[in-house]
Amino acid sequence: MQIINKPLNYLQKPVLNLILKLSLFGFSSFFILQKLDERSEVLSIQSFPDRFANIFILVCFMMIANWSLEALRWKVSSPDSQRRSFKNALEVVLAGLALNWVLPFTSGDFLSRLSQEVDKYAAVSAVLLNRAVMLCLTLLLGVYSLGNSIVVDSRLLLFILLIFSFISLLYLFKNRIRRFLKYFKDLSNAALINLLALSILRYLVFFAQFYLMLSVFNPDLSSSILVSGIGVIYLSKTFLPLIAGGLGVREASGLLFFQPHVDELAMIIIPIFLIWIVNVVFPSLVGLGFIWRLKLSSDNKD
Repeated sequence: MQIINKPLNYLQKPVLNLILKLSLFGFSSFFILQKLDERSEVLSIQSFPDRFANIFILVCFMMIANWSLEALRWKVSSPDSQRRSFKNALEVVLAGLALNWVLPFTSGDFLSRLSQEVDKYAAVSAVLLNRAVMLCLTLLLGVYSLGNSIVVDSRLLLFILLIFSFISLLYLFKNRIRRFLKYFKDLSNAALINLLALSILRYLVFFAQFYLMLSVFNPDLSSSILVSGIGVIYLSKTFLPLIAGGLGVREASGLLFFQPHVDELAMIIIPIFLIWIVNVVFPSLVGLGFIWRLKLSSDNKD
């Protein structure tokens, strides 16, 4: 009797696919609401500044611009950019944000974006390019902030860390590197320029959000201290493991930096918490509805 081995793609089975999506939806919803409930007491112990309402509304509108720009970044860099609509790109981005609550190291973003692409190697390359561009912008501001506020030698340490990380990645993926590099060879100059421009614009938007929220609670802090503090917070959030939206990392790094400059630490915790609600919780709740539209299969273009 001949036994025929057939590869079984479990994720393509409708029932298992539905169970997986229900599980991701349920766990994401639970962690978002739990974390929000744990931190809600922060808002009940402090009266807000006079201009807070106007600034908060402005920051909320900027959140829409923030994630719209991220969707445009994915649209122009996606391997299937010609057929991908802005609406689809936005749904993929927000679904990934929701999945980040239950998948470690922001891998939910990876899963969401890869699920929509046929060529997984090209999709991974596109995601890495998107992250690398934002990482460079974060490093520019972060190294400037560290150099101004902590120690100049940290620049050298950071540079060595980046070189070591890059060499390690090359070694791990040396057998697959040609498959990943094909995406970069096919990437047009126009797409790369558009990606860089959108990345800079998006970075300016969420930097301005943080600056406005911190300044309304701390009007006496100078612009240089605020800029350096924001740089340190984003640098810490980038290099430390992110779980539950990275809230603890933001708070800890913000407190460590601003503690010598403020009398009340609540004036730092509250704006950081509010930025987290606006930029992470609100869009994550919207993204929960898009988890159902993800194509959770392991098909790949050879």
